[in-house]
Amino acid sequence: MRKLIGILGGGAGIGLHDLHRTDDGGKSWRVVATTGKPPDWHGNLPASAYLTDMFFLDGEHGWLGDTKGGIRTTRDGGATWDVLRYLADSIDSMQFFTPDRGYMVQTQFYRRVSVLVRTMDGGRSWQPVYSLVPANPADIKVVSNDLSVAAGTITDPGAILLRAGSDPQWRQVGTLPGLKPGATVRAISFSDPQNGWALIHGGPLLRTTDGARTWRAVNPTHYAFTSMDFVDQVTGYASEQGGGSLLRTRDGGATFEVVLGSVTGARFVSRDRGWTVKSGELSATADGGATWQAVTPLPAIVREFDFQADGTGLALAGNRDALSLYATPDGGKTWTWIDLGDIKPSRIKLLGAGRAWLWDSLPHGYYSEDGFRTWKQIQ
Repeated sequence: MRKLIGILGGGAGIGLHDLHRTDDGGKSWRVVATTGKPPDWHGNLPASAYLTDMFFLDGEHGWLGDTKGGIRTTRDGGATWDVLRYLADSIDSMQFFTPDRGYMVQTQFYRRVSVLVRTMDGGRSWQPVYSLVPANPADIKVVSNDLSVAAGTITDPGAILLRAGSDPQWRQVGTLPGLKPGATVRAISFSDPQNGWALIHGGPLLRTTDGARTWRAVNPTHYAFTSMDFVDQVTGYASEQGGGSLLRTRDGGATFEVVLGSVTGARFVSRDRGWTVKSGELSATADGGATWQAVTPLPAIVREFDFQADGTGLALAGNRDALSLYATPDGGKTWTWIDLGDIKPSRIKLLGAGRAWLWDSLPHGYYSEDGFRTWKQIQ
């Protein structure tokens, strides 16, 4: 394509740029708009905003992005511009493949992360694109080897994401209602693809029976769960924050009873089998919490852990800023230290069959598919 459009002129502010165009591969240029008579690309843009990227699909269709999340489009080669919308984040780069379908990278400086988003309507609306692992989800649960569910993303704290089968792509299947500004998802659990529970900070326990499309409150109490496992449609276990109690429900979350006090996390894989941390050490139950047996102790305080139904487990132990990863194949009877190199883990999640996810504190995501021997960063 010989038609090119570029921004030329002095200064870095939007109001200081001239818009030039060439139709002969750059041999000559003509002014489309000048600073003295700029196109309508300002809108309500704050004066502190700067252009960050421009993309033209052809000689007519183009888009502009700026540091305040403003998006503008032209369909007449830059003579006139329409403000599409304002996002919350700086726009780093854009690329369109048709007048409707395009991709864009947004950067959230205060979280030091970038998010890839996609539009199918020319830029009027955008949805995050997820790969192997959503960036720092509020909670994530592996329902089975073929189904994983996550809640909360950088761009949408109420998003419910699902990953099924061998497809590495996550898709958003619903949104939690009633999330106030600044609110987060405390915990989420699904017993199967249709039945799930979610707890919002400062809100009631919610339930879905249609795969996260709709939600209803099943318990008005504002619990402070840090983990929650529903093993079927009526039985679930949850642990309270700050060394609170391990609770159990037998009626789908309508009521809870105390199973054990002063725990810091729990993981149940069936009605009877589960693990919890008490006084920094792991214990296991095979009778629904009626009795507990200490597993082989780790050399430091257990901060986070995850188990699968076959007894495979991972645990992070040590000081908060220097955690080590350990793996067990037998429910905690034996443990092996996992060398992570320079990775400083903060969260883990088992997938089964020797696969797992891991996040550091930045947060960067990593995954392993060879029994936790090697870890690859998710780009």
